[in-house]
Amino acid sequence: MIICKECNHECQVITVDFGIGAYEYWGAHGVDVQLADVSNCCEASCVTEDEDEPPPDTEDFPYDENDEYDRWKDAQLDA
Repeated sequence: MIICKECNHECQVITVDFGIGAYEYWGAHGVDVQLADVSNCCEASCVTEDEDEPPPDTEDFPYDENDEYDRWKDAQLDA
């Protein structure tokens, strides 16, 4: 199942060109193309949600005392 991040509804993925198109820079001609896969409802990014798989549990990841996030989390718990 594919979910739109903007409206949180099920959607289909479409490819949209967000490039600026044809341009000229100091006499050099070109075409800017920036293709992105977005939802067909809001043109926002999408996430894939597997109904059979639960989200990963953060407790499964090892604790690293040198990791910046783990140090921040420890400081929040101590406060």
